[in-house]
Amino acid sequence: MNRHFQLITFDLDDTLWPVAPVITAAERITWQWLCEHYPRIRDHFDPETLMALRLRLMETDHLKHRISAIRIQAMSQALRRSGYVPHVAERGANDAFETFLHARHEVAFFDQAIETLEQLAAHYTLGVLTNGNACIHRLGLGHVFGFAFSAEHFQASKPDPALFLAALEHAGCAANQCIHIGDHPTYDIAPAKALGMRTIWVNTEHKPWPDQAPADHEVRSLPELLTAVQQLEAAV
Repeated sequence: MNRHFQLITFDLDDTLWPVAPVITAAERITWQWLCEHYPRIRDHFDPETLMALRLRLMETDHLKHRISAIRIQAMSQALRRSGYVPHVAERGANDAFETFLHARHEVAFFDQAIETLEQLAAHYTLGVLTNGNACIHRLGLGHVFGFAFSAEHFQASKPDPALFLAALEHAGCAANQCIHIGDHPTYDIAPAKALGMRTIWVNTEHKPWPDQAPADHEVRSLPELLTAVQQLEAAV
């Protein structure tokens, strides 16, 4: 079959798996680890005040888009404020972040996610564009994705077009030869459409579409992507 599209880019969180339960569990496990190894932190912080510290750090210019660095910095500051000397606090924050990162990758993929990706990867170059810090190799997805671009490495978060433009340049294709697939109307669909990409909205929660230009296709489950991509090919 002669294929028009060369590249398909994917969001990760809430596109290939539900992210809220993963982050909730990872933060709980990380807090338990901190309390076990640095018990003085409980005298000065709890999970809510630690989150508030992290949210304040998100507003600082040099940490914008760097979600991993923000978590490490927040835990380091919390440990220092809890009486641990700087080098101990820094080491503890980095070790705690590794605990978080391990739990953060314990995802439950949506039904037939990997099988669907493998079928698409047999015919297209697949790439990742994410505002998060999930790693395709730690997730066991390195065999289907040719590349992964994240906001913290580009210092720009979707809906900024930087990640989309980088993907097109990396793949050596025009915007109209790319399909972007994601769950978020504003962060995924709108910026991809603005560049001239085709778009597929993954709407596993059956949400209503907001008041903006719609995606080219909507799917309620990942296996539906195969038909949606075929329909986009046929429409060219």
